[in-house]
Amino acid sequence: MQYLILEHDIHRMELGQKMGEPIFFANAANEEVLKNFDVDKASAVIVAVDNPSHLRLICEALNRVAPMANIVVKVQSEVEAEMVDDLKIDHLVIQSEEMAKRLVAEAMRRRLGVP
Repeated sequence: MQYLILEHDIHRMELGQKMGEPIFFANAANEEVLKNFDVDKASAVIVAVDNPSHLRLICEALNRVAPMANIVVKVQSEVEAEMVDDLKIDHLVIQSEEMAKRLVAEAMRRRLGVP
């Protein structure tokens, strides 16, 4: 399997299944769940959770279960980034910064008349 999704929201999980995604209803902060899905064998793990405390719990579990995995984490702000700065995270995407960059790029594209 090239990728899988662990989702804690049953409605999102059902939607993902209807779209044909390899999605499972599971708590990604639970170490046994991560072991069951062989996360320790993953080359990369993406964590995109809007709840900061749950995000931290997932990252802590990943650090214990899959210490060699490349962990990519999406946070909403610099404040959230500081909440996980003591953990092993290979790449941090700060949503507010990325959105600002996209907005500026889109404005510049429109200004230059590029569709």
